[in-house]
Amino acid sequence: MNKKILDILGVPQAVPVPADMDTLDDMLVVNYISVKTRDHEKRAEQLRQEINSAFRSKGIPELSW
Repeated sequence: MNKKILDILGVPQAVPVPADMDTLDDMLVVNYISVKTRDHEKRAEQLRQEINSAFRSKGIPELSW
């Protein structure tokens, strides 16, 4: 069913590429870095909010980064 829909829409289908161990290792590293980056971005946002909350309570202008 999905193939028929893709054919009708003219959407190209991905051609599977055989992966070797180096490629899989690289994919795992990229995935790990992506997950860790998202974690760090979330933590940085939490810290920004905490800092701004503390600043507001002291009447200091908030950070805008």
